[in-house]
Amino acid sequence: MAQRAALIGLPNTGKSISRKFIFNGERAFVISPSSKMTHLFTSEGKVKAKDNLHFPEGGKPVSQLDFTINGVTATDFMKKNNVPSIHELVKGMVTNPHSFKIEATGNYIVCSEVKYVEYYQTFISRFMPQINMIFLADFTHWVSYILRSPAFRKQTSGGGAFERFWTLAADTLDNIILAADTLRDDIIVYTEYHAEYHQDTDTYRVFVPAGNMLNDKFLPKSYYDICLHTEITPYEEEQDDSKRYKFVVKNLGRKDGRGMDLFNDIEEKGMIPNNIELVDSRIRKYFLSK
Repeated sequence: MAQRAALIGLPNTGKSISRKFIFNGERAFVISPSSKMTHLFTSEGKVKAKDNLHFPEGGKPVSQLDFTINGVTATDFMKKNNVPSIHELVKGMVTNPHSFKIEATGNYIVCSEVKYVEYYQTFISRFMPQINMIFLADFTHWVSYILRSPAFRKQTSGGGAFERFWTLAADTLDNIILAADTLRDDIIVYTEYHAEYHQDTDTYRVFVPAGNMLNDKFLPKSYYDICLHTEITPYEEEQDDSKRYKFVVKNLGRKDGRGMDLFNDIEEKGMIPNNIELVDSRIRKYFLSK
């Protein structure tokens, strides 16, 4: 069973950029609903390029994960077996009862359909032992893709209009959050959530698209022991940009961080630097060293 942690914050407040502190970007994999920077670096401190395309003869990118299957390239395997997409290929690799010898490399995949997110997490867990950090880059966008899909929008009356939100909550829960329960023990899954400000309570909470219709059925924060809110120190208090971005690890009222006291020796005013390598090492020491 993998551990999971939530990173919560307004856009551009330090969720994704916190990955730049990872010592060895080769051990991290980013699953994103849209094309974004990985913010990963190698152990030598060089920018880690997106390893997300397989180039067959002619240089045309046809795949977003570079791996071989029983000695055959993914591209040739897909052509021979009429597999329509890389997503369906990965699904087949993790649901097929037969044994495959797969050597997989890569650190990034664009997958806008939430139904495939669990398959990618399982694939990484099973076939990519070099990966022990998985980043689910944007929960909000995955939900938004479903909300604006024709199949979802056409259910506008009767029981289907109500039931579709229960289905959406279940699909999101199963594919994004609970998938961690079946992954390797050494993996930590970090899910990024947008926050929204609630003026009536003067608090920041996880933003769930579709408002109360979905939020009442799905409470993301309740599934995490570790919930880190982003915070940016004002310029008048700190001029050094490298020190302005923080993670809230305690309940500060407006932002309810949850750090399980893993950071008591380094936190200042309930906050720590937004260094995901630091966070990862503390979680591993507490959960995985016993």
